[in-house]
Amino acid sequence: MRALVLDTETTNLVTNHSMKLDQQPSIVEFCGMVVDLETGEIEGELDLLIKPPNGVTEETTKITGLTDEMLKDALEFASVAHDIRNFIEGREVVIAHNASFDKEMLDLEFERRGKKIAWPRVICTVEATIHLKGFRLKLADLYFLLFNEKFEGAHRARVDVQALTRCCVELFQRGEL
Repeated sequence: MRALVLDTETTNLVTNHSMKLDQQPSIVEFCGMVVDLETGEIEGELDLLIKPPNGVTEETTKITGLTDEMLKDALEFASVAHDIRNFIEGREVVIAHNASFDKEMLDLEFERRGKKIAWPRVICTVEATIHLKGFRLKLADLYFLLFNEKFEGAHRARVDVQALTRCCVELFQRGEL
């Protein structure tokens, strides 16, 4: 089975859907990797820094390490939206850790532009692995549970996708995905 494993980093969390779109957070980083879950082979990837309309806060920098300086030459979401949508649509399945958040953020970004994504089946590894310990696992905890080792650089989209991809291959081989 081929899957698109993805992650987004954002300027904040979505707190209330009644807020206007321009007050909602923005995506500052997107990474997706297409992986053959049987072999672990990466068949394609899209890794983008994205310049948010209002810059990043100190809190965002604290969590992700991303700064306005790092994003100053990045394209705005409108310039990469077509690439992201094409990368997602038509896939057999999309997998993300806390998928509802990443899907919601991408939907918000497309809604700002009067567009939608035709989502394939979405698997949330938080939900799919809750039975392993009886509660929701953070990605770092899932990774440690599966491999008895830590990964460095969490909260950067590419690093998180690489870690999650390894988890997904292992979970698929164990019959968990």
